[in-house]
Amino acid sequence: MSRQPGNLVAAIVIAAISGAIILLVPSTLVVRLVAALPLLFLLPGYAITSALFPKRSLGIPEQLLFSVGISIAVVIVGGFALHWTPWGLQAGSWVALLFSVTLVASLVADTRWQRTAPISGMPLNFALDSRQGLLLGLAALVITAAIVLARTPLPPQAIQGYTQLWILPASDKDPGAVRVGISSMEFTPTEYRLQIMVDDQVLQEWPTLQLGPGEDWETSVLLPKNSSHTRIVKALLYRQDDPSVVYRRVLLRQGN
Repeated sequence: MSRQPGNLVAAIVIAAISGAIILLVPSTLVVRLVAALPLLFLLPGYAITSALFPKRSLGIPEQLLFSVGISIAVVIVGGFALHWTPWGLQAGSWVALLFSVTLVASLVADTRWQRTAPISGMPLNFALDSRQGLLLGLAALVITAAIVLARTPLPPQAIQGYTQLWILPASDKDPGAVRVGISSMEFTPTEYRLQIMVDDQVLQEWPTLQLGPGEDWETSVLLPKNSSHTRIVKALLYRQDDPSVVYRRVLLRQGN
């Protein structure tokens, strides 16, 4: 099987694209697994085989056998090596290792070819043309950007805080009162408006309640004396930055 610099450039580009897919595509997608196959079982071995046999033209079965076998050996040895590094067995470290092996072995293979006379006696020119150089540069850019993005934490604005609103009977023996509480897990101080309603009638309201991150607020509310029928006690919480929208809502049903 003839090996040419163009084949190695293609191997480097495919390795870069595979690494980018592994690092950037969500892990639930089958595409990520498919992209990992050539990087794990073919490309490193192909590049190393090309570097080991610069003079010998291997057939397709031999080339495939060497490529797969050496790739598996690289994965096994590389797994032991990564286990003892600070990065461990992470997707980013695997991609960096396998891409580096493919890149370095390809460069070694190209260097050995340039120093080896061709079997046919024809002069060989292994210098990369402008297109191959562009592809090689693009591959390096893609894999670098993929590793950087994979190791960059999400910005804080991608994470949202929350607020908990609750309502409970004040006691089992006293159905005439309830306890209402707010717990703020927002990231900044937040202003609220709280309404307590009984059977869709406003019983009590707090126009402004300000809580900082991690703060709690609690109070007791006396209910109207009316035990003749079932009543629904409702707590509605609004945020002052969006006062027309109910932010949290809880209900408590009392009576028979």
